[in-house]
Amino acid sequence: MGLNLEEQKAVDRFRKDIVEPSMTNLVVLDFWAEWCGPCKALTPVLEKVCGEYADKGVVLAKINVDEEQFIAAQFQVRSIPTVYAMFQGQPVADLTNARTESQLRETLDQLLAQLPVGGGEQTAPEVAQFIEMGE
Repeated sequence: MGLNLEEQKAVDRFRKDIVEPSMTNLVVLDFWAEWCGPCKALTPVLEKVCGEYADKGVVLAKINVDEEQFIAAQFQVRSIPTVYAMFQGQPVADLTNARTESQLRETLDQLLAQLPVGGGEQTAPEVAQFIEMGE
């Protein structure tokens, strides 16, 4: 089954904004919405901690589920906020329950100890697997 134009644009944005940076960085991927109270409470925590970890190769990326419904569906997002850690194009951890600065720091420290973040450039995997995952 092929993608329509809007879905293809969403996949292209996802590849550029999330997959490509995740080749050498740990991308914290936050699924959120304007109307979501818990999202508004979590945003400052994510921004602060990811900012502190920027020099360690951590990047924050946000996906508004109302604007990017196709991508949210591929990740089977059922509630928000939903937060994943992505590395080399793959989800490597579910960070949704890391709601405090200390919980997020602890989880990021564990991931950074296990992953070669900031290493050599890798080839981006095909995004098709994310599309198949949601079908």
